[in-house]
Order: sequence, then C-alpha cells, then structure tokens
Amino acid sequence: MSQSVPLNPFVKGQPMKRLVLLLAIATLPACALLQSPPGSPSAIANRTVADEKGALGVELAYQGANLAALTANRAGLVNAGLALRIADADRKALAAVHAVRAAYDTGNAASYRQADAKARVALAEFLALIK
Repeated sequence: MSQSVPLNPFVKGQPMKRLVLLLAIATLPACALLQSPPGSPSAIANRTVADEKGALGVELAYQGANLAALTANRAGLVNAGLALRIADADRKALAAVHAVRAAYDTGNAASYRQADAKARVALAEFLALIK
C-alpha cells in the first residue's frame, strides 16, 4: 500500500506543483482588473425595460414627426425648397431610429446611449422644420 504524500509545493522534487502555485499567485493581481458584476438581476431588468421604453419612444416620436410632415405636405403648407429639407431631415431621423434599435438589439449600452442621443437631436431637427 502506498502512502499518500501531502501536497507541499516547497518540498524538493515537486517542481510542477511549485510552478502551478507560482502561476496561481502571479495571476491574482489580474483579478483586481475584472469588472464587478453589473448588479442584481432586478437592476439589470429595470435598466433593460427603461432602454426598451426609450427605444420605443424614439420610434414613436419619429412616426409622429413623419405623420406631421406628410400632413403638412398634403395640406399644401410645404413649398418645394422646404420639402427637400424635410425629406433630408426625415432620412437622417429614420437612420438614427434604426441605429437606436440596432444598438438596443445588440445589447451594447454605450452605443445605445450614443445612438439615442443622436436620434433625439435628429428628431428635434426634423420637427423644427415642420413647425
């Protein structure tokens, strides 16, 4: 029957165990670089719901602005020069809305916030032309 030898990395003749211990110790400082968890599941869910409502709000604002532009055009309140500017603002706003939805769908918080801010500016410019 063989006698078990305690795992002691400092005992001569156990270089592999010593190497494993040294590697483990060497990697501990890297653990400090890891980000902390994003929060509790309810906090994550609340943030996700808020982001979804924000994306929906941007989409609805675009739809409202687009409807107002169409209505103004059909009522004859828009001249040709203004119609071109409105069409350009419409394209920019729609692209911004699509960027918000794409950023939300990928789950990238940083790009979502940036896209949301750009969409709100584009929508404000679009609406300003219609007033």
